[in-house]
Order: sequence, then structure tokens, then C-alpha cells
Amino acid sequence: MKPPPALKFIKSDNLFIISHHKTSVNDSQRRSRLMLERRANAQVDELISKLPEELALIVQQYRLLILESNSAVIEDHKWSMPSYELPESGQKMYIQVAKKYVNLGFTYGVDLLEFDSKRLLTGTGQTMRHIKIVPGRPIDETAVTSLIEHAFN
Repeated sequence: MKPPPALKFIKSDNLFIISHHKTSVNDSQRRSRLMLERRANAQVDELISKLPEELALIVQQYRLLILESNSAVIEDHKWSMPSYELPESGQKMYIQVAKKYVNLGFTYGVDLLEFDSKRLLTGTGQTMRHIKIVPGRPIDETAVTSLIEHAFN
């Protein structure tokens, strides 16, 4: 999977570092990235640093998409995984890492089914749905981004 535009992930001492491409990032984007880094949860950083590279890149990519979706989203480390909440709506998301894939979960995913034209959301619970992301398997990034934006806006 490709990282979001204008970002490069570098593995250094078992930490994934977000590196800005100065040539393609304007001042507004640079300020936005700095704000995201300040909102990042240290426990989530630590969790990502311990993951295999292919899974860490996926987690970091979706972490950034979630944080960028709404400036009021709060990142936390609950149930041994990154979790995200938009306090005013109660909408929550999580990123669950398994051995060979990552689940991007929506606690009120059933409310997003009308926006899921690509049928990415799976699950049979009353409210929760998730998207299974497997390294190397193509996924419609536009559709995933749209679902995240609908969840948090």
C-alpha cells in the first residue's frame, strides 16, 4: 500500500518516522502534519514500532487518514489497539492488528452501509463493521477514505 501523498515512512531503530518531502509540501500542509504529530498517542507510536514493517505501514497510513478526517478526533490506546473517537457524535473507530492483516473497525459501521458502494464493510453484529486490509492485496483507497470521512463528519 502506498503511504499518503507527501509522506515517506522510514524505519529507524525499530521506529517508523514520518518524513516530510519539502519539495511537495507547502507551509499549510507542513503545519497540518505537525498538528497531527502533536495529537498522536505515544502508546500507539510504541505499538506501531513493534509491528512487522508491512503491518506497521498499513496502521500508520490509516492512522493518519483518521486523524486528518476531523481535527476533533481523539486518538487513544484501548483494548491493546489504536482507537479513535469523535466526542460530539460518539462515533468510534479502531485499528486491530492480526498476524497477517489489519482490521479497520467502525463501532457504528451499520450506519455507514449506505455509503459503502464497494461493499468493503463486513461483519454481522448489530452495529459494528470492519474492513479487512491484507498487505499486498489491492483495496479501493478512495472508498476507504470516504467511509472514514463519513464516520467522522
